[in-house]
Amino acid sequence: MMSTIDDKRLNEMIAGMKLYADMPYGVKINEFSAKELYAAMVELRELRAAGQWVPVSLNILPDDGQEVFITFINAAGEHVSESTFKNGKFYYVAETDHGYYEEIFSCVTHWMPKPLPPLLAPEATNA
Repeated sequence: MMSTIDDKRLNEMIAGMKLYADMPYGVKINEFSAKELYAAMVELRELRAAGQWVPVSLNILPDDGQEVFITFINAAGEHVSESTFKNGKFYYVAETDHGYYEEIFSCVTHWMPKPLPPLLAPEATNA
């Protein structure tokens, strides 16, 4: 029976495998290359995170420029919002009468990838 790897351990394994994957001379582990194993581990992490809230405390963060949903806490309580992750921070872009401005969310507790849009039936796209 295979044991389940928790998210924290998977993140540690990905960080360790990335060192081997980045080596120029190509490390092999059994018949797999380190780059292949690293890519598979990252894909596993993404599949696990799809549709689930990821605690920021795990240090598993979105890709730079990725649009996500977040939960954050402020004086009024806990909230859910859309955000873009860039330069290590969660941003919100708002439009006002004077143009656009960016706000940085400071107390983000969790994030979740945005789902893909639904596939429309061909007849629905011709309407």
